[in-house]
Amino acid sequence: MKTLNALSATILSVMSISVVQARITVSPFYFNASKTTANFTVSPKSWSDPKWQGFGVALSAGWGIVHAKKGQTITLAMQSATSGIHPAASVWHRGKNDPEKDNIVADVAFTQMATMSSWASLMDCVVPLPLCPVDLVMQYVVHGYDADNNPVKKTLFKGLKDGVSGRLTLNFKAAYSGVYMVAVGGYNPAPFINNRKQYLIKTSVKVK
Repeated sequence: MKTLNALSATILSVMSISVVQARITVSPFYFNASKTTANFTVSPKSWSDPKWQGFGVALSAGWGIVHAKKGQTITLAMQSATSGIHPAASVWHRGKNDPEKDNIVADVAFTQMATMSSWASLMDCVVPLPLCPVDLVMQYVVHGYDADNNPVKKTLFKGLKDGVSGRLTLNFKAAYSGVYMVAVGGYNPAPFINNRKQYLIKTSVKVK
């Protein structure tokens, strides 16, 4: 059964489809023209933690919201303040098929390279008040991690090199107008890093 579950998880990741149910609330930084930089405090393995079967840990990562118009280019620039911390990030689009609040994400664990969704159910309505959940769909856009001086080479995770360890830049063109959600965390820290501590990753956003 464990083998089948692992195989199923792999297939879903490759297909960029992940259906999850346990929604949680995060505290995203809202980037805009006057607030272009955030200082995220994250765990060293928050983007991919072996203890979580390689998934990201939502409450240990940094979250951001970026607004863009279709056709604009969004550039994410991340820099770790500590040697040995490798930044990593994933981006999702939250469009018309996602009426859920922007500060609510699909699950405690997130899939770095897949669309994440949580469907509303009448069984979850609060009685007697007519309070029912709405659909949540985080449509995958792009992901990657800092591969400079990083011994782990995981093709699906998209290691990126720019010659500087601890620095990562992601660029993408907005396919839709609206909200883009960013998760920033650490991936495969150096052996001397204390995994029980949190570390600063400075993240800047440009939209043109």
